[in-house]
Amino acid sequence: FANVLSGLSASEIIQKTASRLEALHSEGVHRLSEMCCSAVTQLLMLGKSIISSPNRDKNDDDMDVVNIEWPEDSLEKAKIIRIKAQSMTVYVEATPRSFITGISDVAEAYSSSMPAPW
Repeated sequence: FANVLSGLSASEIIQKTASRLEALHSEGVHRLSEMCCSAVTQLLMLGKSIISSPNRDKNDDDMDVVNIEWPEDSLEKAKIIRIKAQSMTVYVEATPRSFITGISDVAEAYSSSMPAPW
């Protein structure tokens, strides 16, 4: 992005920087939305798997149900769900970090491209 700003006037730098930040915002909202939707879908599938586990036939090929051998103990089931949820949060939390880096890069490019005020 710094290369795009080099040689531009101050008003053009401001315009390009604002446009880039808006694009980062839109992309961030879209990506977080996808990640959250995916996480909720996976949790829903885990719930369906727990409910259908005792009632499922061996020949049942329901694609919406995660095929997990659920233990009888509720605490063991909770541990499995916790592990799955924690792995999902790692991906969701990584998304904002990548955008913080992107915004920092834009801010740095802006700062180095703006002419001195004097």
